[in-house]
Amino acid sequence: MQTVLQIAQYILIWDKIAMIQMLFSLRYQAQLRRTRPELYKFIENSIIGTITESGGVVSQERRCISASFDEKAIGFWLDMLTVLETLQKTIEDASSELYGYVCLIGLDLMEHGLALVRALPSGIWCGYPVQRALSPYAVFEQGHSETKNIPLGAEYGRLKQFQTPAALDPGKLFPCRDKIIQILKEGGARNAVLAGKQFIGKRDGLRRYIGTLLRDFPPLVVTFGAGGAGAGCFIDMLTPEIRGLIAPYSANSMEELDALETAIFRERFRTQYSPYLLQKVRRFLQLVFDAYGRAAHEQKVKPLIILENINEADFGAVQLFTFMYQKMLRITWLVFGTCSADGAAIQETWNGVFAQVIQVSLDEFIHDEFINDKSIHAGFLPSAAPDLPADVWEVAYAISLFRRYFPSALLLPLFKEAGVNPRMIARAVDIMVHQGLVDFREDPLPRISGFIAQAERILGERKEPVRRIVWTRITAWVNLQKLRPCFNLLDTLTSLGGEGSDSLILDSIIGDLVNNTYRGVEAAIESGRFAEVTGSGRLPLLLYIFTTFKALIHQGETEIRQAFQDPAPEAETIPAYKAQIFANLAGYHFGVSSRSAEASGIS
Repeated sequence: MQTVLQIAQYILIWDKIAMIQMLFSLRYQAQLRRTRPELYKFIENSIIGTITESGGVVSQERRCISASFDEKAIGFWLDMLTVLETLQKTIEDASSELYGYVCLIGLDLMEHGLALVRALPSGIWCGYPVQRALSPYAVFEQGHSETKNIPLGAEYGRLKQFQTPAALDPGKLFPCRDKIIQILKEGGARNAVLAGKQFIGKRDGLRRYIGTLLRDFPPLVVTFGAGGAGAGCFIDMLTPEIRGLIAPYSANSMEELDALETAIFRERFRTQYSPYLLQKVRRFLQLVFDAYGRAAHEQKVKPLIILENINEADFGAVQLFTFMYQKMLRITWLVFGTCSADGAAIQETWNGVFAQVIQVSLDEFIHDEFINDKSIHAGFLPSAAPDLPADVWEVAYAISLFRRYFPSALLLPLFKEAGVNPRMIARAVDIMVHQGLVDFREDPLPRISGFIAQAERILGERKEPVRRIVWTRITAWVNLQKLRPCFNLLDTLTSLGGEGSDSLILDSIIGDLVNNTYRGVEAAIESGRFAEVTGSGRLPLLLYIFTTFKALIHQGETEIRQAFQDPAPEAETIPAYKAQIFANLAGYHFGVSSRSAEASGIS
């Protein structure tokens, strides 16, 4: 098992290694260019494409392709693994027509690299620091006699084989699975909630049972606490798979559905929803439920929805779903849920939706020998870190941060936008699934309590580039108007180690006031969090803007006069704030003048 110390050692390798370089050359490539130009071009383009996809910078010389890589990139060594795997497969597919090749990966190759390429036998050769960093994924043969007179030659080893961490026994990872399925079957397909501690396999058991009901027909899935806790979470059910499924049954409403999804998604970070936006969510649900229900009827299965982590749902989300269930779904639909809170309290909160609560307990659901087997606990209990390479920890940490704010269907597009190789992310998820860190590829949430804090301890300073990637994607989506500013968005940016610009902070506060969703701002002012999020230097200006603007649009005459009784602070250094202060003052004086005119009888 890898210890935290070993993972720390790999992180030190990241920090100390200089620029990684690669040289690739085909044997007798001049002859190959003449006899099989199309094959040579295909191999060359494939290798260059693979390198650039992983962030490498390529240059070509007469005898070889050379490339350099930035080893500070997220999941770098796992990304290098995908480069080597693709390169090897490309060569193997054409091996009958080739005379061999040499791929050399190491440090400072420009001085001795070409000599090594000529001297080494066919294969992939890596310098010692690279071998050490790739040791979780590959096995190497050491040294070669033909390089003994070449400086650094003895440090290179040939790749012998790739290795994948062995998959753990599903019975050990999910010991409650069979019992959960059995109890749900005995319940006669009634609406049920699985309640119990986190990470003991509730989601896995429920999904397996639902597979017996729906076969290949997908359920609608809403996950609270991952990407939010409010009514906006409901739009996450419209995954690409569900969209393709319902499109034939909603041909006349897909355009409206897309517009609703876009409008609701923009408010994803807002912790309060205006009545107008809640109306849009209800319309969205009506369209999706109607089309999905007709698709299920066509396939002769019952329409079914899963509500995960319902203890995380806020009051507005509970009210909205309960209303929709009573109105549209009560007769024919099945609803299942999971929660990690007290089952009785949850059933009371979701009154009228769930017919039964099933308490999942390790003591009752698995045998004594399982309880005493410590090797099983490491797979699914929050007691220990799993045996994973440092790169996988880094990717899992990035996924966990993104999943706090975005639906799982957007994970790969977000990574791609950030310049991270999606194939590397997919490979990392495969390893996480094999090792039991996540239970579903489609929604790879780590099954460890307090995972983000644990990952940050292990990664140390390596966490900062990951946090920056997430921060940058959020702000980029705001600039693209895919997300609307609000105070909770500012709070999120602060938690990721950055802050918003002057204009973003102002737009967020004004936006919450205009939408009448400013309770979070008031709570932050009372707790002192407001200054942490906005910056103490902006505090007097923003407090004045917030207080006066709130009074103008939400309060009466007495409160308005009280809000404007103190002189406005100087705002010369931030023109946007100065303009907003003047606008607020203009609104106030216009109102005072109007009241005076009314009192004087002037029309």
